[in-house]
Amino acid sequence: MPHDWFPPVPTGDHPPAVLSVVGDRRLGDAVARELEGLDYDVEQAADAAAALASLHERAFEVCVLCDTPGGEVDRAVRAAWSRVPAATQLVRVLNEDDGHDTQTVVHPWATSRLRHTLAEAAGRSALVQENDSLRRRLVERLSWFTATAHDEVGAFRDALLQASHSRDDVVIVGEPGALLAPWARLVHESGPRSRAPFVRIDGRTLTADTFATDHETGGRVAEADGGVVFLDHTEETAEAVRDRVRQRNPHLRIAGSPRLPTQFVVGVEQPTDAESVFEHETARVLAVPPLRTRLGDVGAIATGLLEDVASRFGEATRALTTTAVEALCEHDWPGNERELSAVLECAFRAGTGRTIDADDVRAWIGTTDSPSDDTGTTTLRDMERRLIEATFARCNGNREQTAKSLGIGVRTLSGKLREYGYPPRGGPGSNRRPRREAA
Repeated sequence: MPHDWFPPVPTGDHPPAVLSVVGDRRLGDAVARELEGLDYDVEQAADAAAALASLHERAFEVCVLCDTPGGEVDRAVRAAWSRVPAATQLVRVLNEDDGHDTQTVVHPWATSRLRHTLAEAAGRSALVQENDSLRRRLVERLSWFTATAHDEVGAFRDALLQASHSRDDVVIVGEPGALLAPWARLVHESGPRSRAPFVRIDGRTLTADTFATDHETGGRVAEADGGVVFLDHTEETAEAVRDRVRQRNPHLRIAGSPRLPTQFVVGVEQPTDAESVFEHETARVLAVPPLRTRLGDVGAIATGLLEDVASRFGEATRALTTTAVEALCEHDWPGNERELSAVLECAFRAGTGRTIDADDVRAWIGTTDSPSDDTGTTTLRDMERRLIEATFARCNGNREQTAKSLGIGVRTLSGKLREYGYPPRGGPGSNRRPRREAA
């Protein structure tokens, strides 16, 4: 388990857990007397090391720090506090006020002063827990892609949620065609950086000098400003990315930093050795399970992808029938979400009804008796041809209507048709079968 990950404070009906960290014995004894008989689950730590170990092992609503201002325990615990979940409230019990803006009780205190402060802290912790719970449910409910009933995918998602609350960068490794952007979004939206920007950068546009000059020029990385930078397609630029992460690492370790620094989420597609570049870095390397391991989620994922397709073409989305979902689940999707998206886009653009049925999707899923690559899977080039020809037939050979429906120019369409063997535009049979099929 990474050193700076702390367990989230659980919600539910239970006595508030209080960790009392004793740097000054007199203050610690006074706090212990005050807590006697109260409905708190109290654990005591004798020094900062024991306190941090306890915070790693279990979650607390309140941490009571008993020390002199600037004492060894006071400094060590506060230095690590930025990495503790926000639900854990820090209450400092001091023998004099140092003007710090945390919740502070100065000894000797008035009757019930400490009890009132602890009750307020526990109440704030409960509110933070409730907000965190609502955010988690919102992410689950609105995310058509990251919600899952599969254990392997759920474990991967939970690892990303943990990483989102850390100061480490994240490397997401997926098979070719894997959709990585939603996972990067999950890191941003579910963590403490959600109020800062999310910046996506195509790694194929990067050069070795990009990161070196970014800070000076106020470039894309600088725009994130405490948020998340998602670097996608970094197979060819992994070393440059790694160098930028390493360059920024000293800032990750500043004790007591007032806020989390910008977090990098790096997307890498296999087969590649790019992920090995990060093996000895502070970045967490996580492998996303392929689509074939979560076929039970295909219906929800396909629905989300269809909504995206419809939005891009400015049309209303279409519903997948039960038989269509069953047909999609019969395929093992070697091209992962990218292949699924291509099939759905073809079915969407070739159809005219309000729903997409099994026959609509099967027409675009690769089969061994159709033109294919060495794996038996229909290539994108094959699918493009089938889409153009299906649309051309649906438009009764009208090239203007076909081009408009496909979102391409008439000249581009005519060039494609000539490539497929259709007669030139305006010639005999130009709106019918290609010459090689008529021969």
